Amino acid sequence: MRARLLLAISILMLAACQPVSPADGGPALPPAAASPTRPPVEPSRTPAFITQTPAPTTEPPPPVDPSIPQAAFYLVALEDNGLSGTLVGCGDSLIPVLVSVPEGERPTPTALAALLDLSDPYYGESGLYNALAQSSLQVDSLDVDGGTVYLRLIGQLVLGGVCDAPRVQGQLESTLLYASGAERAEITVNGVPLADLLSGQ
Repeated sequence: MRARLLLAISILMLAACQPVSPADGGPALPPAAASPTRPPVEPSRTPAFITQTPAPTTEPPPPVDPSIPQAAFYLVALEDNGLSGTLVGCGDSLIPVLVSVPEGERPTPTALAALLDLSDPYYGESGLYNALAQSSLQVDSLDVDGGTVYLRLIGQLVLGGVCDAPRVQGQLESTLLYASGAERAEITVNGVPLADLLSGQ
């Protein structure tokens, strides 16, 4: 009798140790605590802007119409160091600006007038510099004899600094030589050679 009682107690104890699932009618176990999670991050709808400095480019000259006579006056690309044109001044470049020659006109006076008529130090939005902008000069006479072009100017020559001296000389000489086809230029201002005036600056 005692042995049966001990056996019954052992069976009850084993049954109590078995887990009871809710499907068997037992009490439901509390759900495991959910680990805190962040809501998914949506990708930004704002585009990322990358600022880049554009590589310097040299634009090709405009197409030339062979039926229209062309001339050019020269301006200065500051600190270009001769990359875009003839080296001049304090590490600058001389750049030709093409102009059309009206019918019946000569290229040299047309180009020279276009240069001397510029009153702004910078040419439009090109960034090209005009070292003659502060000066007030007029053509007294202009002649071509053989391979030399002679230009006599009158008026006031004003420079913006020591670097403007070679710029002025380069602008005037290059404009004259391009338009006239001469090999050298002799320029005076109020009867004084341009080179002498500029050497004292």
